[in-house]
Amino acid sequence: MKYDHLIGIQFDIEKSNCYQLLRKFYRDNYSIELSDYACPTSWWEHEMDLFAALADDEGFEIITSHPNHWKPGDVIIMAINSSRGNHCAVLLDNGKILHHLYGCLSTVTPYGGTFRNTTVGVYRHKLVPKELAESTVDIRELLPLHVRRRIENQTSTGS
Repeated sequence: MKYDHLIGIQFDIEKSNCYQLLRKFYRDNYSIELSDYACPTSWWEHEMDLFAALADDEGFEIITSHPNHWKPGDVIIMAINSSRGNHCAVLLDNGKILHHLYGCLSTVTPYGGTFRNTTVGVYRHKLVPKELAESTVDIRELLPLHVRRRIENQTSTGS
């Protein structure tokens, strides 16, 4: 997954917030274009649950499985100092999340503590591959060139 270029961005409620970071991540990694929405100020204080309301329209499905079954690319919705989801993060491998908190630089952080304790939903996009594509490798390709040549010579001469 590509995300190094998304780390260290200054927060701006209109241009670079957690949802905008999610949009860029999905565009860059899955070629999925999520809609750009106006971000009402403090929507969570006005009984609005924007993430849950827009998830289906954007192609996301709620995940009800155990966290062991969550996959990189899943979206975690959190209610930070709120009763409504007001922060989103993308799950990366190794139990880390890519996110952009209000007033902070975008960053990668271990998923735990406050983030785990304030999680109100986890979503997976319908177009994100369910499993990583398997690939096969000829084990000979992993050998040093001089060893491969010796094996090829032995095979071609029949010895």
